[in-house]
Amino acid sequence: MTGRGNITRRGKNSWQLKFDVPSDNGKRRTRYVTVRGRRQDAQRELTRLLAQADPGTLPEPSKLTVEEYMRAWLDAPTVIGKVGKERRELSAKTVERYRQLAGRSILCSARPGCRDSN
Repeated sequence: MTGRGNITRRGKNSWQLKFDVPSDNGKRRTRYVTVRGRRQDAQRELTRLLAQADPGTLPEPSKLTVEEYMRAWLDAPTVIGKVGKERRELSAKTVERYRQLAGRSILCSARPGCRDSN
């Protein structure tokens, strides 16, 4: 099934992409994405999204916060990361260091009033 979509101008340099994605239950599912830049950029992005939507590799949008994502990833029984071009399980020491860095840099900066313990 080849997907189709359309591009609508939203502002001087803003475009709304609208396209359908396959669903398990046969109902129509429409996704909207905003692209900033030229119309050519919007067309390129729509083509990329449709190419991902057809085989089902387009990720679902989520309301997950960065903190929730980081905690779920770091607390998983097996943490998979990218080492060079290869994806593999990370060592316990690496995961522990990632937890330290995430706690101080990413997670702390996301919360008002959180102080870095350096």
